[in-house]
Amino acid sequence: MRGKSPKILVVDFGSQTAHLITRRLKDLGIESSLVDPDEALKVCLATNPQGIILSGGPASVYEKGAPSIDKKIYELGIPILGICYGQQFTAYILKGGKTVKDKVREDGPATLIIDKSCVLFEGVSPHSRVWMSHGDTVVKAPLGFEFVGHSSL
Repeated sequence: MRGKSPKILVVDFGSQTAHLITRRLKDLGIESSLVDPDEALKVCLATNPQGIILSGGPASVYEKGAPSIDKKIYELGIPILGICYGQQFTAYILKGGKTVKDKVREDGPATLIIDKSCVLFEGVSPHSRVWMSHGDTVVKAPLGFEFVGHSSL
């Protein structure tokens, strides 16, 4: 990586919108960098970002060969936002969390409902239209994590 260290590191788990995430951060004046999961820990240690976004992706955490990151990334003390697969993966591998495989995939427009005040979503409408595409659901947050919102079709 050249230039300044990214303020936000975006880990690309295969989402069609991973580049859009970095673009929106740029539009907000926030420097970011997009990295592959296998490079995430190394880049975090080298650049010390202020936050990490784990993108979505088409895989299920239950699939053989599903993308993953080194668990040590969660021990760095850097705030982490998991989006779709990123959240499902986090709950799947960390103590206290639980991700279940849905009987039916959920694909289509949905509403993001912000349930709890959070600096991360400051200025975001408490009800926002989003796109949902997943086959796993987080039913319990891991220790040290909390739900600040939910989605509904």
